[in-house]
Amino acid sequence: MLTAIRLKNFRSFSDSGRVRLGKLTVLLGPNSSGKTSLIHALRVARQTVDSRDQRVSLVLQGKYVDLGTYSDLAYQHDTSLPLTIEVAWRERARGPFRPRRTTFDLSETVLSVEFNYNRKTWETYPFLQSFTNSHQDFSAVKSRTNKRYSRFSLTFKDETKDSLDFVTSTGGKFYDFGGFPYRSSAREYSEEDLLDWILYGMPYEFEQQMERIYFLGPIRGESERSYSGGVESPQDVGLRGETTAGALWWASRRAETRRTVLNNVNNWLKRLGVAHEVNVQRIQATDFRLNVVDVDTGIESNISDVGFGISQVLPVIVLPCMLGEGATIIIEQPEIHLHPASQLELADFLVEMMKEGKQFVIETHSEHLLRRLQTLVAEEEVEPSDVAIHYVDEGPDGTEVSELPVTGEGLLENLPRGFFEQGAEEVFRRAQASLERANSR
Repeated sequence: MLTAIRLKNFRSFSDSGRVRLGKLTVLLGPNSSGKTSLIHALRVARQTVDSRDQRVSLVLQGKYVDLGTYSDLAYQHDTSLPLTIEVAWRERARGPFRPRRTTFDLSETVLSVEFNYNRKTWETYPFLQSFTNSHQDFSAVKSRTNKRYSRFSLTFKDETKDSLDFVTSTGGKFYDFGGFPYRSSAREYSEEDLLDWILYGMPYEFEQQMERIYFLGPIRGESERSYSGGVESPQDVGLRGETTAGALWWASRRAETRRTVLNNVNNWLKRLGVAHEVNVQRIQATDFRLNVVDVDTGIESNISDVGFGISQVLPVIVLPCMLGEGATIIIEQPEIHLHPASQLELADFLVEMMKEGKQFVIETHSEHLLRRLQTLVAEEEVEPSDVAIHYVDEGPDGTEVSELPVTGEGLLENLPRGFFEQGAEEVFRRAQASLERANSR
């Protein structure tokens, strides 16, 4: 699971500081404050992992996000500034490349990469890559010497352990610490297992973390009257929920997935009060329709004939239900077009999915969702340490991120000025207007 992210000179961030990611992370703040930039950093990392081009270190334009050029991405569009992306994660399972002599379970791994920009070639390249692990107390650094070569060094806090320094080739993706064969200079190195893991296992582990991230954007597409089932089962619901119907189609074809996915989806749709259930109706060999049964009347209608809200919330419910333990699910504005009562239930849904071993990062403006989450903490349904709530807003030196710790009573600490005070302000304004009106009579 991801445990933290840090950005420097990335869009509106001069330095975000370490942003802790819990099992359930909530990003709050005004519009255009920088919340989305945190998500975009993970999107660009994921699309770099997915890219088949091993020569491009950071893929700025692709399937998951289009960040333009380095000038568009750099803080205040200053291309002379180095750009830093830092990602931390915790891996429970012992991976295939993990050192044989050391157990790393529950230790935190931190990958930090500093990028520079070549104005002549328009190349964004990693200038300094560092990698640490909390269990081992070591530091691995790869620094670019020139276009062809880099220097790799491995040092320990324990000075009795042998350090290592050798030249390696430049190039590859930003998380790649490898290069041409190093064994001529490290043949007798005492920590060879660890070195193998850093050069080959850590990049593999980082890729595994990124491939377990799933994104759902803030605006989901409209429903269609009919769909084609296709030949492949969708692995997610798409950035705009465009493959949600296909995911339900495949879930409906087997008894096991009807129970674990489709029935679960319908249970939560009913709890949210948006539908009694969604049914998959086959109309040809591979063509099908989605029909929605009204929660009040029991009348079944084509999904394109019911309210817009169902098309917006359905991908939010389907995506976590179709994924297994270990997935990191990032959803922007899951509450769009939902009634306040449904927004409250949405918090219950996220917590229940979290208990199944799924991690969430939620960008939201919903006070209802936040308040229910606080209640669930107070009711001991959620451990306060599992929740990370961050307030993102503009500061004098770029966007600032402030964590709002949750107490065992569900109270938020370190509240910024004006935090969700609009409701109280409206009550006061209405009372003042009523008083003035009464006095004028």
